Amino acid sequence: MPDLAQNFVQLVIPATTGYALLHAAAEMLLVPLLDARRVAALSVGDRIDLGEKLSSTLHSLHVGIGALWLLLAKDGPWSNDTLHPYPDSARHLLADHAGYTLYDLLVMLAKPRESGSMWAHHLLGAAGALAMLYYKQAAYFPVAFLATELTVPVVNALWMFDRFGGGNRRSRLVLVGLRALAYVLFRLLAGPLISVYAIKHHQPLPGMVANSTMELPATRTFASARWQSFWAAFCLFPMPVWLGCTFNLVVFSGLNVLWTHAAMRAFLRELGRGRHGKRH
Repeated sequence: MPDLAQNFVQLVIPATTGYALLHAAAEMLLVPLLDARRVAALSVGDRIDLGEKLSSTLHSLHVGIGALWLLLAKDGPWSNDTLHPYPDSARHLLADHAGYTLYDLLVMLAKPRESGSMWAHHLLGAAGALAMLYYKQAAYFPVAFLATELTVPVVNALWMFDRFGGGNRRSRLVLVGLRALAYVLFRLLAGPLISVYAIKHHQPLPGMVANSTMELPATRTFASARWQSFWAAFCLFPMPVWLGCTFNLVVFSGLNVLWTHAAMRAFLRELGRGRHGKRH
C-alpha cells in the first residue's frame, strides 16, 4: 500500500491536475478562437466536452504511442515473459492513465448524461490501472489495452467537425471512414491479439507450474501445452490480479467490438447518403 500511495501522490494526482489545467487552458485560449455563435448553441454536455478535447487527445497520443513502443520494440520488456516484467515506463503510463481517467470521470459527472458503456470503460480502466500500481504483476495486459486509445484523436476530430466544420459532406465522409478504420485497426481484435501475444511469449519461471495447485488435462499439442502453462502461472498471482485482468479483458474486448460495429455502421450510412445525394 505505501507504494500505491506514493505513486498516487507523485504521479496520479499530478496527472489529474495536469489534464485539468489543459482543460482550463483550452477554455481560455482555444475556445475563444471558435465561432462564438456555434459555441453558444452547444448543448450543456457538448459545451463541457469542448474543453476536454485537448486533454483527451494529448492523453491518447501519450499512452497509445507509449504502449505501442513497449509492445513493438525489439527485445521489449514482454518479448519473453508477459506476466512478470514491470518496467518503470509501464508504471508511468498506468499512473498517467489513472490520473487522466479520474479527471475525465469528474468531467462526466458534470454532464447531464453519459453512456453506460463509457462509465464502464472509465471505471474499470481506472480500477485496473490503480490495481497494477499496487500489485505490479501482469502489467502487460492494461498497458497493451492503452494502445486502443489511439482511436481518440480521429473521434475528437469528427466531433469538432460536426459542430464547427461547415458541413462539407465529403470531408465528413473521410472523417467517418477514418474513425471506422481506426476502430478496426486498434480496437476490433485488440482482445484476441493481446491474449495470443501473451500466451505465445509466455516463458514460465522454473518451478512455477510445479507449484500451481491447478489440475491440467493431458496436453496433446504444443499450443495447448503453452496455454495450460500460461494459465497455471497466471493463477499463481493474487486473485484480484488474475480475475481482474480476465474480467477487464472480456469487458473491454466486448466494448471494442460493439464500438467498432457502431463505427462501421455509421460509415456505411454516411457512404449511402453520399451515393443518394449524387443520384439527386
